[in-house]
Amino acid sequence: MEQEGISLADLTGKCGWRPAVDIALDWILILLSVVAVQHFYTNFCFVLALLVIGNRQRALGNLLHEAAHGNLVPGRLRNDVLAYALLAPATYSSLAAYRRMHARHHGMVGDQHLDPDHINIGGTWRRHWTLAYFRVVFSIDRWSGSLLGDLRQWHQRPFTVFAILCWWAVVSLALFIICGSRYIELFAVLWWLSRATIFHAITSFREMCDHYGLPYGGIFSVTRDLSLDDRWVAGLAILIHPHNNGYHLTHHLLPNVPYYNLPRASTAIGVLPVYRAEAHRCSSYTRGNRAMIREWADTADA
Repeated sequence: MEQEGISLADLTGKCGWRPAVDIALDWILILLSVVAVQHFYTNFCFVLALLVIGNRQRALGNLLHEAAHGNLVPGRLRNDVLAYALLAPATYSSLAAYRRMHARHHGMVGDQHLDPDHINIGGTWRRHWTLAYFRVVFSIDRWSGSLLGDLRQWHQRPFTVFAILCWWAVVSLALFIICGSRYIELFAVLWWLSRATIFHAITSFREMCDHYGLPYGGIFSVTRDLSLDDRWVAGLAILIHPHNNGYHLTHHLLPNVPYYNLPRASTAIGVLPVYRAEAHRCSSYTRGNRAMIREWADTADA
């Protein structure tokens, strides 16, 4: 593929410093949010911290997704070491297990029986997009998955759970030595509340944006891309789809392209006739005829 002087080799090339900077910034925002609540506590500051932390938890999850594809940094070993050190245990995940599950998602995308990310909602919940969204948000199984991740699998993956708990023990000890016990307590409260509320709400909406309500029949028919031409949409995407995760169709078509190259990849394939004819390219989340939510009701799975 070569469009407008962009080659596939250019798009799949990996940058060693960009992911490190993004991971560092995500963690800095999380840690500073706790500091802000500790020193300037107000109800507004507390809620804002939950929003920032939940959003950055989603951002770290998206970077783990990149690591599962080997797209984080050059070299599979460096990629996996970085993921195990700063991403997977922080999101209560096993990189190996996530990689296996996500490979099934790519291979069976949209299949209601074989796709592990498939969302199936029927009945009266399909009458309006808000009802469909509430059905997903208030699913106990999905909520516990957002809150606990692979910790729910303690009886099936005891070593994974032990490794995650050990990682958190080391992190907690480091924060205790540097910041003190009060910071640790506040960090734990904000971290868990963020995962239980903001992170879960963003994750549920994001997952529905990517595939929900589209008919099974191939990558083009069951996957959406989000156009960021509008500044308001681009700003909202930082909250819902951090690290370019909204280019989801582009990612499924070119899974070896790192997240920082997805905008260029989307531009390159956007001129192809098959993409222009078949792609679900949405211009907003909720407004207009090309909104992502528009297909959540009438065309949702029966």
